[in-house]
Amino acid sequence: MKKSELEHIVRAASQICEDKEFIIIGSQSLHGKFPDVADTILMSQGVDIIAKNKPDRTERLNSIGVDSRFHETY
Repeated sequence: MKKSELEHIVRAASQICEDKEFIIIGSQSLHGKFPDVADTILMSQGVDIIAKNKPDRTERLNSIGVDSRFHETY
């Protein structure tokens, strides 16, 4: 996943969860620590994120998950 794709997902997640901060789990978290990491290193097509300040809203993110309209469009 490219950094721009991750940023797009986080923007969508922000609207869904009404939160601006997220915990990113797994290989996509490397984009935060190493902003210039090569996109080809990060072959995963998914990202696991948790709404930091509103974790009870994290389940709402299934609406943009695998097989969703969002996923198929982007």
